[in-house]
Amino acid sequence: MQGLALTLCLGWGIGSAGMAVMNLSRSLILRFMTDFLEIAAVTAGLLFAVSKLFDAVTDPVMGFVLDRRGQTASHRSVYLLLGALTCPLAYLMIFRVPDAVGAELMPAYMLGAMLFFAAAFTLFSVPYLTMPVDIARDYHQRNFLVSFRAVGIAVGGLVGGLLAPLIIASHDRTREAHEIMAVAVASMVFLFLFLSWLATRKVQRTLVGHDPLPGWQKLRLLWGNRHFFLLLIAKFVFYTGLSMLNGSGAFFIQYALGASDRLIALFYLCFFISVVISLPLWLKAGKRWSKHATYIGLCCALAAINLSWLAATADEGHALFVLRACLIGACFGGIIVMSQSMLPDTMEFDRNRSGHNREGLFAGFFSFAEKSASALGIALVGLILGLMGYQESSDRVVTEQTSSALTAIYLCFSVAPAVFMIISAAVMGAYRLTEATLLESRNIGVLTER
Repeated sequence: MQGLALTLCLGWGIGSAGMAVMNLSRSLILRFMTDFLEIAAVTAGLLFAVSKLFDAVTDPVMGFVLDRRGQTASHRSVYLLLGALTCPLAYLMIFRVPDAVGAELMPAYMLGAMLFFAAAFTLFSVPYLTMPVDIARDYHQRNFLVSFRAVGIAVGGLVGGLLAPLIIASHDRTREAHEIMAVAVASMVFLFLFLSWLATRKVQRTLVGHDPLPGWQKLRLLWGNRHFFLLLIAKFVFYTGLSMLNGSGAFFIQYALGASDRLIALFYLCFFISVVISLPLWLKAGKRWSKHATYIGLCCALAAINLSWLAATADEGHALFVLRACLIGACFGGIIVMSQSMLPDTMEFDRNRSGHNREGLFAGFFSFAEKSASALGIALVGLILGLMGYQESSDRVVTEQTSSALTAIYLCFSVAPAVFMIISAAVMGAYRLTEATLLESRNIGVLTER
């Protein structure tokens, strides 16, 4: 698209590949703790939730840091580099647990490793999310730029969602297999994040001339931005459902469909190929209709498709499985493009109207919504499985589950995510920031480049 350098779009988008690798293969952590470290399902879900909540809380803090006086593009670049260096190390700590850690200390060790991962991830993700408002200045350019993020998520998903399960399955689904997987995944994480830092380190930050506000005043004005507030709620609700879907996926494949982790790899292969193939369609839809209208339609479609998993059984065959994976991937790609493109719109609207830089805070709370929703979703999965009788397995030994536990797995993977997606669509129905509204706001204030 005119005005956007392709290399810069690719460089920014590849950062999403690194984050997607971590997020998707991290969906294996809950089962890794229950079936290979022999941590109870309720305890594992609680540990995961605590780490995700810590992860979420650090995001607004990072946003405050980015918005401080004197924080220029060079400061943002330093944070990105630190995140690129520490994220792979944290990932290794989670899946390569030292033999010296015994059963009594295992929960404490895993909590510490996940907290370190959370801090490292925040160092990269929050500065990363502030960049689109400075890279793309046009309403529709942002759809184009964010489509590279969707492609990055697809590439990362193929590594995290395809490579990780294949490595585990090819090494007999053992604890040692997870350790081998962690080395491969951590290497890819470093490559993607480092390349993204390298490509975007010179992006200039647009600063306004007013002095930064105190933190409490920024928070007060932040919640006065109705457009951002609605986007934040919709994202939180959607990601709660998505987290339940991802967190229960490995359980659904193994116990509901009676398949190996290779089927997880097939799901993500179909899913992310569909994300990429469908992007031109969603870019056209975003121009013909509004971004939020496209988001609403895709959430409703995704909910209907997800409910169809209720009919899935071990005897169903792979054709319907592949079809569902492709349709879910296509809808997900459009939802990501629309929601992520609306974020810099709300940032610019706020900056134009207020005369203050708060994109760091916006990115921090946007990431906070995603991570706290992920924590809630995973906690709900662990809680529901534990309350409905899920029995933890030991290394190499798969425990037969009761009908109640199987019902819990279907509930977590199919029904609950669909409900959350419908609620997210309903919230987005009140969103009103259009291209015309954004253009009108540009007449207010004078922006300067630093």
